[in-house]
Amino acid sequence: MTFKKRETKSKPFDIGILPVIIAFLMIVLILPAHSLPFSFVSSAGNEWSFSSTVNAESMTARPSVNGRLHVEGTQLVDENNEAVILKGISSHGLTWYPEFIDEKLFAGLSGQWDCNLIRLAAYSSEYCKGYKQQTMDVLFQGIEAAIQADMYVLVDWHSMVDEDPNVSFDQAYDFFSAVIDRYGSYPNLIYECCNEPGGDWSLIRNYCEGIIPLIREKDPGALIIIGTANYCQDLYYPSLEPLEFDNVMYSAHFYTASHGKELREQIGKAIEKGLPVFISECGLSEASGDGKMDFLSAAQWFSFVAYEKLSYTIWSLSDKDETSAFFYPGTPIEEALEDKNLTPVGKWTRSLMRGSDPFTIIADQTERKTDIINVALRKLKEASREDSIRSWLNTAAYVLPVILAMMLMGRSFDRKMKNPTYADLVDEKHATKTNMLHRIVIFLSIFFTTMYLIWRIFYSLPVKKGILPLASGV
Repeated sequence: MTFKKRETKSKPFDIGILPVIIAFLMIVLILPAHSLPFSFVSSAGNEWSFSSTVNAESMTARPSVNGRLHVEGTQLVDENNEAVILKGISSHGLTWYPEFIDEKLFAGLSGQWDCNLIRLAAYSSEYCKGYKQQTMDVLFQGIEAAIQADMYVLVDWHSMVDEDPNVSFDQAYDFFSAVIDRYGSYPNLIYECCNEPGGDWSLIRNYCEGIIPLIREKDPGALIIIGTANYCQDLYYPSLEPLEFDNVMYSAHFYTASHGKELREQIGKAIEKGLPVFISECGLSEASGDGKMDFLSAAQWFSFVAYEKLSYTIWSLSDKDETSAFFYPGTPIEEALEDKNLTPVGKWTRSLMRGSDPFTIIADQTERKTDIINVALRKLKEASREDSIRSWLNTAAYVLPVILAMMLMGRSFDRKMKNPTYADLVDEKHATKTNMLHRIVIFLSIFFTTMYLIWRIFYSLPVKKGILPLASGV
């Protein structure tokens, strides 16, 4: 049996699509990468990211013009239902850096930087530990300054350490009640009911279902930002089970040197499912607020933010000795916005606020000569905020006068009873210096021994467990 070779006719290439392919390649090759609506290469070399071709400038808002904001679908809109974007800056802890909550500084940020949102981070841990009045004083000062500067203000219940946001529910309600009673009629106010809350979405949901109705009783039109799990990086469960409230948005946080494509994709998917997202905190450093800076990743992130028409605040308005701070340590508040006092992050943020395409912003990598004295003073100030050190200093403030009083009483008793002293036994001139040295040594010995015993009893021994475990420990 013989087989005939099958004859196949080659199909001519359809040249109709050829001009389209050539035109597309010419566009890609000729146009600069940052002018396209996407780029093909990232810092990882294999990720595409959006570019900021969206005209965000036309969407920036001011309370005096746009009034009170609300949510339509996934978009933040003004009183006329026009889409708006808030470009903001976040303070650091209000009671830690109160000098930067300043009316003239806010006016400069609003006028010179075109910033239209300030986030006031009121740490719940400070509020609940006895610094309520200091927190509220600085907070009210910041709200007043933001209103004067025609900026929106995000009042942030900055919870971080609680494993369950419901632990400080009563304090949170008192906090927001005080703010609303005083400023609830102003269109500037936005409320962040919990920052980076601990626990899973079920605990956060339970907290929000309690606090939001209480806020709305006092301010029915309040725009509320809701914190999410895993440091505000888990939008999966909120997108599956959103809260049944209108006029709320869900917060997402990113730091450019720690987060990238995966988190962007998660945010994008949440928005596609109809979840309104607000970037209530982000930074140009690692997630710790310190470490390396990543400006290429920042360009990708803020191009994505512009594409999705998201509002944001950048961390932090402080001179803390870390890379995310806008100002160098020891910066005088009246000179804060001068170039010499702005860190690379501060300068990059200023360019972004003014409307520059993030891919065209040139990062300032020049190193400023370190002022060792200012840095040392700032380090001491920051160390004094640590709970353990602050507790030690507070205890020492009580112990010192007691020991001094007891030593003076003992000396007075010795003189009254005419007990012999070291000076009576040796040369008086020599003894005076030696006796003073002895007193200092004895005083320090008593002081540090007393401080150790107090620490041992109250911090090391099981005081809360009862008298038996306590006695056994002693």
